[in-house]
Amino acid sequence: LWPALKRLAARFGAYALIVLTCASWALIYLVNDALVTHWSLNLKETPIGHMPSICLGIFAARYGWLPGRAVGLMGAALLVAGNAYRAPWPVHFAGALLLALWLYRIAAPWLKDRAPLTYLGIISMPLFLVNGFVRGPFVEIARQHTWGYQLALGFCSMGLSILVAQLLRTCEEILRSASNESLERNA
Repeated sequence: LWPALKRLAARFGAYALIVLTCASWALIYLVNDALVTHWSLNLKETPIGHMPSICLGIFAARYGWLPGRAVGLMGAALLVAGNAYRAPWPVHFAGALLLALWLYRIAAPWLKDRAPLTYLGIISMPLFLVNGFVRGPFVEIARQHTWGYQLALGFCSMGLSILVAQLLRTCEEILRSASNESLERNA
């Protein structure tokens, strides 16, 4: 999915990201309830449900766009509204990202050149991919304990997610290196 989105954005630009975002929102609003009812398939828990946030992230990274105060506060309002009411739920992820990008804009001078943050940025894609299934068992255990224990389990889950993401990134680098060597030998 990631390489396809990169090619799509490179070839068609912001227009493709906007169309893909609108299409995913329309699909969620039009068919998600029926899919959940009949097949227990929730598009909001698939890449389609996160497509607006993914496209917004690609747009922000590709074009160097960071929202101003008005857009950041609008993102905060979408985040709150999406958690309070059903109708804006599909857009609350994009609201969270708008808020986060605005807060980043404010905090960027203090965050630049920080090795831990740079490392998390480097492993962000594999971390995004593994975080959901890694944290599952921790969430189940945490439900039965006090908030302090839950907080400790949260840090354990984060640490394990980082380790698994690093393992995934290392495997990817090994495969990429082997593939490049193979291409060089065949050339």
